[in-house]
Amino acid sequence: MHRNFGLTRFYPYVRNFVGEIYGECYWNEYNMLWYFSGFMGYVVLAHYIRHHLQWTFKKSIGIGTMLYIIGYCVTALIWYNRIPTATTLQELELSWRFCTPNVILMSFGAFIVIQSIFSKYRKGNRIVNEISILSYGIYLMHIFVLEVVHSQFKDIFPTQWTIILVGTVTFVICCIITKIISFLPFSKYIIG
Repeated sequence: MHRNFGLTRFYPYVRNFVGEIYGECYWNEYNMLWYFSGFMGYVVLAHYIRHHLQWTFKKSIGIGTMLYIIGYCVTALIWYNRIPTATTLQELELSWRFCTPNVILMSFGAFIVIQSIFSKYRKGNRIVNEISILSYGIYLMHIFVLEVVHSQFKDIFPTQWTIILVGTVTFVICCIITKIISFLPFSKYIIG
């Protein structure tokens, strides 16, 4: 399965040049390849990292940082080159689609760096564990909060600061709301 996941990462780029294949729509580009691609590959990657990756702290930090930077540079390069030619939002979003190779490099790199730091120093593990427990609820509500927060910040700051502030404020608000909901009876049916 991991080989199929790796190969299908390039499908969004191929689809960009060939056009829609098999009648899919832009938000579900994998259609019949769904079980070998899409977000399921992240589960396989997480299992691999947790059970089979035995790197030293220094190696994890070095390789993780390098992979993150490479993924970021590829993402930025594709995005900046598409700005003048993209005619739709979907064409412009191609470089930061969650299941593209460059975003997977960034995710993998960031994850092993963060995991290594928290494994070595053990500080902040309580906070990370708490956020992990709340993460599904945060995910479920973030788009609603994001819209409200973005409407408050969009005309005040330059774009790069707006992105950082909106992301941070949205995350904090969603954490607080999800934590409050977690105290309710049967909250596991609401926030996971």
